[in-house]
Amino acid sequence: MGNEESTTGAVAIRQLPADMYLPMGGMRMNDEKGKTPAQAESPVTRPHQRTHIVKTAFSGIWSLEDPDSLTIPSSRTGHFSTYCDALKVAVIGLGIGSDGQFYDDIWLLKPLERSWSQLPLNSTNGQISPRSGARATVIGTTLYIFGGSHEPMFYNDLYAVNLENGNIKFVQTTGQVPSPRTYPVLSSHNKEIILWGGYDGTWPSELYILDTETFVWACHPQDIGGRTNIAYDKVGDHIFGYGSAKTGGLLDIDIPNRKVTLQPTTGPEPSAAITDAAFVHFDNYLMFIGGKAASASTLIYAIDLTSFRWFVFHILPDGSTVSAVDGIISDLGFFMLPRTHSVGCIYVPESREIIAFLGFPLKDPSQLFILKVGEALSLLHLRTDMLQTIAPVDPSHP
Repeated sequence: MGNEESTTGAVAIRQLPADMYLPMGGMRMNDEKGKTPAQAESPVTRPHQRTHIVKTAFSGIWSLEDPDSLTIPSSRTGHFSTYCDALKVAVIGLGIGSDGQFYDDIWLLKPLERSWSQLPLNSTNGQISPRSGARATVIGTTLYIFGGSHEPMFYNDLYAVNLENGNIKFVQTTGQVPSPRTYPVLSSHNKEIILWGGYDGTWPSELYILDTETFVWACHPQDIGGRTNIAYDKVGDHIFGYGSAKTGGLLDIDIPNRKVTLQPTTGPEPSAAITDAAFVHFDNYLMFIGGKAASASTLIYAIDLTSFRWFVFHILPDGSTVSAVDGIISDLGFFMLPRTHSVGCIYVPESREIIAFLGFPLKDPSQLFILKVGEALSLLHLRTDMLQTIAPVDPSHP
């Protein structure tokens, strides 16, 4: 879109056939259509009926926990998920349930307390219509929500929500406003909002930056193909993403230089075709969890950001809330977790846990998916130190 102002209007976009091959990922989640996902992961091992889990040098511990609150959000996919560092809460909202109902609610999760609370919304200055595929980011205690769809209508509206009192405001923006779209990359750095990719009837590749002091959008063309439903997380002044593509490599959005590139990687990586996975930053690593694929079980992968090397992050069930029968043991003896996708996911440094919530499988009440990674981190640091002694890496890249 050219120099114009954003409006609350919506644009009708033709729905693609559910079985059509999308080179950079799907527009709408397959389970929302009642279809079986077509993408297939290329796992390191094939499932096999084995009963013994091999002992590895390090492992995270998987558990499932019930939230410690009387009210919890309805199970859903297509919701946004982000984190407010100032309030120490995860924030989710909107989305679509298994019955096809679109939501317009917002919920807060206190991760250490395992407690959900619904944010009471004051819509005097703006009301968000029910939708899925929106994305959100937090600056201070203000939640910014962009886009999404309630098919056939796609949106490019922007809302600001005060997370302390629930006041909603429609934000009028100017400049080179992004087209209405679903499932883009959306994050923030200092007082800027960064938007890339998504689906608007095509796969746009321009990088958009919004100054939240002037609310003027700027557009920066890129020499890279667009993607939608990509897993991503912000690390310093970069946003890294993976998946929804034909080939591997780590997507790197360099915020200061307004540049989107592919970072070459090594090691055993998850299938690049996977969509709707979770990507969460912890310590010097990014963990890749789940995503849509034909297989019902999955390994957990991580990438070391000092060397850009992928590796399998071994997981064990806690033996209390889950056991080996809740997953599959591969022919090499690795424990494979039941597949999830479209989840919200955060890292909690105080407890050194990764917590995922909502998404697929759709179950009410929805449990919290917990990975304890504290002990594994100590061993990973030791391994990294040994590898750097043998083959030092360039520490200049984040």
